[in-house]
Amino acid sequence: MTDTPTPSKNGLLRSSRLAGLECCINMRLGLLSIVVQIACIACQCAPVGHANDSKYHPSPHILEELRMPDESGDVYTQARRYDGFNYRKTLAKAANGDSHALSQLFVYTHTSSLMGEGANTHIEVLGELLEQWGDKAYAEVLIHETPVIRQAVAEDLNEFQGHSGRPEKRFPLTYSICNPQKAAKQNTGGKGERSFE
Repeated sequence: MTDTPTPSKNGLLRSSRLAGLECCINMRLGLLSIVVQIACIACQCAPVGHANDSKYHPSPHILEELRMPDESGDVYTQARRYDGFNYRKTLAKAANGDSHALSQLFVYTHTSSLMGEGANTHIEVLGELLEQWGDKAYAEVLIHETPVIRQAVAEDLNEFQGHSGRPEKRFPLTYSICNPQKAAKQNTGGKGERSFE
């Protein structure tokens, strides 16, 4: 005769197994949270929960860029050495939804001494942040910059390969801010009467 559990025992066994599984899952989630926080500290990111908006999560390309060590000629070294700008910290904040940090990157586009690899990386970063933030949120920060800064950002975005040659279709708000004359001609049948200021 085997001792088979009765339905009440079976329910009790199932409950204790689920409780054990739930405890294990909670412990793993706790450990994962600690690992993520350590990774954020290591790359000088603010934890996502501290960002202005929790919908912002750094893209894989931005995370890869943040993990890169400082090397001679890279964007971090050039920014720090020539301009006294903490590019890594500012990028980490912008990638986590900090609009002030994104604005700082826009201003740095105009004021930087970046060249070569550093300049190319900055162009890619601006494009990746546009992809990550989305057209509306990115444009809301960019519209508050001076025309000179918007022009500098426009020149870099026009160099970004991620646009597939049609930025006005994918990012119409940002495109209209960066290229007000072209956008006005498109929207007014070429007469240029519409203003974006």
